[in-house]
Amino acid sequence: MAITELQGSASPVSADVQAVRDEHSVLDPGIRVQVRRRFDAKWARGFEVLEHRAGLYRVRRLSDGETLPVWFPGDELRLDRADNNWWY
Repeated sequence: MAITELQGSASPVSADVQAVRDEHSVLDPGIRVQVRRRFDAKWARGFEVLEHRAGLYRVRRLSDGETLPVWFPGDELRLDRADNNWWY
């Protein structure tokens, strides 16, 4: 299915997630991202990519430097483009 077809239909993939896929085939380490929370499917800020392996990403929380204990598929990450992250 082409991207134009996805844009014209109700897709579970948000435009922000699709933009990440279009801009980067692989998110490089050090890129700041938002993570989709698995509890309520909202986006959480303040993370960066540590590594990419077999389509999955390991991320680190910027506030305390902790590496999250799970790997995330690419559709659960999006670029963090907010200019108001003054605490990171």
